[in-house]
Amino acid sequence: MVRRAFLAPFLCVWMASSPAASASPYDVIAPGQEQLLADMLGRGAALPGDCKFSNGQVETALVRGTFQCAAGSVVVELRHPSQTQDAVATTDRFAVSVRSGSPPPDLVPTLVARIREREAAFVWTSPGSTGGKARKQPLESIYIDPRLIQIAWVVAILTGPILCWRGAQAIGVDGAHAILAIAIPVVLTAGLTWNRADEPLHANGHAWREAREVLAPWGGRSTGGKPFMHGEGGIALQWLLADVEHRLGGSANPFGISRWVGAAAAGATAFLALVLVRSWWAGLVAGCVLALLPLAQIFALSGSSLTIAGWILPWTLGLSLAAGLSGDPFLLAGATLAAALGTLSHTAMLAWPSALIVAWLIVARRRLRLVALGALLLLVAAFVAELANVFEVIASRNQGPGGGLLAEAWRGIVNRNLLFDSQWVSPFLAPMAVLWLLTGVRHLRLMLASAAGLAIVAAPFFAVTQCSSDAVRYQGALLGLISAIAVAGVWSIPLPAQLGTIALSLIRSVLVAALVLLPSLGRRPSLDPVSLEHQLVADAVERLEPGTLVILPKGRFDEGRIIPDFPDFMLPESSEVVFEGDPRIAAHAGPHLAYLGLACISWNDGSEADLTDLRPECRTLRSGARPWAVRTLQRDDLPRLKDGTAWTFHHLAIGVPFGFFEIPKSR
Repeated sequence: MVRRAFLAPFLCVWMASSPAASASPYDVIAPGQEQLLADMLGRGAALPGDCKFSNGQVETALVRGTFQCAAGSVVVELRHPSQTQDAVATTDRFAVSVRSGSPPPDLVPTLVARIREREAAFVWTSPGSTGGKARKQPLESIYIDPRLIQIAWVVAILTGPILCWRGAQAIGVDGAHAILAIAIPVVLTAGLTWNRADEPLHANGHAWREAREVLAPWGGRSTGGKPFMHGEGGIALQWLLADVEHRLGGSANPFGISRWVGAAAAGATAFLALVLVRSWWAGLVAGCVLALLPLAQIFALSGSSLTIAGWILPWTLGLSLAAGLSGDPFLLAGATLAAALGTLSHTAMLAWPSALIVAWLIVARRRLRLVALGALLLLVAAFVAELANVFEVIASRNQGPGGGLLAEAWRGIVNRNLLFDSQWVSPFLAPMAVLWLLTGVRHLRLMLASAAGLAIVAAPFFAVTQCSSDAVRYQGALLGLISAIAVAGVWSIPLPAQLGTIALSLIRSVLVAALVLLPSLGRRPSLDPVSLEHQLVADAVERLEPGTLVILPKGRFDEGRIIPDFPDFMLPESSEVVFEGDPRIAAHAGPHLAYLGLACISWNDGSEADLTDLRPECRTLRSGARPWAVRTLQRDDLPRLKDGTAWTFHHLAIGVPFGFFEIPKSR
């Protein structure tokens, strides 16, 4: 029975990736079709019930049109034809639903007729593709229905407590104590991060883009998004958790979800340390150490901890080691399922199947041959599926001017290593991890397996640390592994038994305190500047009047989409976002606000521009406007290297006000 249950996910993956699989309900709208969609919705046409098309929004997989009718406002939504829930009509390319208002009797039939007349020219494109064109790469893209992935995530999450209990008992640790050791760090992490401000990351707008992708199924503002760009596993889990939150509270907060995943990383770290030294006290300490490290906290607050499934690393390694030591097939099944889902989540996770296989070969017992073969097949299937989807990204980065990914990884370890920076972690963290290599000889197989797993998986994570944002984003995912290994090193220090329990506990407490307190005593690491911009928008939202029109500078944002440099998904639905020069600006009767964010004070590396002013394409929009909610970036707001130089994705102007500027109506 265990073997059949274990092989079932592999069969599901195979079936879902076959050519007969159904079309994705999350296909996205190819860019450049705004005019066509506006014509479908009757812009400029006389519509029944004295209705007029007033404005529209194009999201990742959603079109929303607002109509002003004699009886009031009506909002109509167009989705993929596979999403027929709440649909009042369907066409070949769309499912039509009424989001709000009471449409006149003939309005919807008229719109459906217009859509059918014009929809032959409309294009849905697969997530992650470019304008519907086939990608040129040696491997054919493998699509897995996100709903199947979500079912697998539900199984992995619901079996988590059982696996914790069973894994602890398999290595001789009391199950109840193990659950306690895991639960306390989870609660501690959630408590430390819950009321803190969001701290998104700036590198290419990753955090804001991913926030849009999470909100896309519910109409969150998004254009031209690619939710599966790095893999399907992470975004499927985000949709699952956001759906639960949306059903319970009516809204979803991607950054709040990220906090819970950061808490899960602390619990997973506790479990791995518990397995390495067979002590629930060690697990409790390791989880709490992770919860208190500045790097782990900012990683949880950044919105990245879901997409880059860092919590999967210590969790699946701990389960694999416990399964190898005990011969428990249920533990191996749980580890493999979670590892496969993690592999499907992000490009950087591609090395993890190899790391787990090596770790398993070091500690495994022979009597699990058949189940181990099933585990191998599932990991290989996940690896191939992910590699096929991201091969183009890997190939292009490997051909970069830096000498390939391995050379980039080495530079990341040597030059941009936050794990050696006392602003982010304790200076004793790395030495304690190395100590595990020296003192872990009493647990030789476990020491070799954990060290090999860390060494193998670290390369792709360090290969992409191009700036401070990327370093937090990727090195933060490795912190659970390193923290567990460091605490295992503390617990394995050979001390004379004559010292007694109290003395041993005191010595360990001092070493653990060094892991926790030293980074807290130093200067807090500078925030990524985009977190300041995010907070500026969050504060401004509370002051926005209904019907506010937000204007973005043309030439900086308008490439067929609103780029991730502006968190428009935070704005209320009553507001509208347009580009400079849009004819709707002159006709809009409500407040006008120009938005000049970090994108307007961001200059490419090596440019000889004057960093005391805005970019040229932003200056005209500010002309004649008065500050409404602005922020001026200071040098201390920029993250710094040890030598004091700024460490950001682009050069940023200092002392130039950015944010919202009010445009007088008489203008």
